[in-house]
Amino acid sequence: MRLQHTPRGFALLELLVSMAIFTIVLAAIYLMFWTSHTTFTRGKTKIDIQQHARVALETMAREIRMAGYDPSTPPVIPAQPVGFTQAMQIAGGSDIQFIADVEGTGTAQRVRYQLVGNQIRREISTNAGGAAWNAATISELADKVKTDDPVNNPGLRFTYLDANDVATATLANIRRVTIVVRIEEPAGGKTETTRLDTDVRLRNL
Repeated sequence: MRLQHTPRGFALLELLVSMAIFTIVLAAIYLMFWTSHTTFTRGKTKIDIQQHARVALETMAREIRMAGYDPSTPPVIPAQPVGFTQAMQIAGGSDIQFIADVEGTGTAQRVRYQLVGNQIRREISTNAGGAAWNAATISELADKVKTDDPVNNPGLRFTYLDANDVATATLANIRRVTIVVRIEEPAGGKTETTRLDTDVRLRNL
């Protein structure tokens, strides 16, 4: 006579142990995924804000370096000692305006960079003859610029120096401009920060 064995199901203890092991494995997989995703997000964010800050800084530096370059006929910035239009027109901590042919058109443009909210904005208008200027075109150069500590850790700061590398507030004496850009963005539970700076010598002044 052959004995028949009835298949035995899982005991409650075996089921609980299996579920516990499955839960641990699932938690480990999730933790690995979450860590990888967070690292990727933070890395991508850091690259993005570095790129934005670099483009903003290089654009401002390139155009500010040209301040005073005026091939207009007649020139918008006449070469006379008294009563002439200054190439540097505004020299604020986060606001600069100057005249130069930054577009290479043979006509002077009036260019302004300023911090508005958390954005660096570029404003440019072309000379329409004499003291007249065409309507300005405004564009955003960078956003997510920090404004929480403008004195000690500014999001955008211009510093002005004369020919002797001494700080000056006199427009006619400005020969160098230092630029600082700081952009921050939350990512992966932390804040990624990029701070870039450069020193610009004004070639045409």
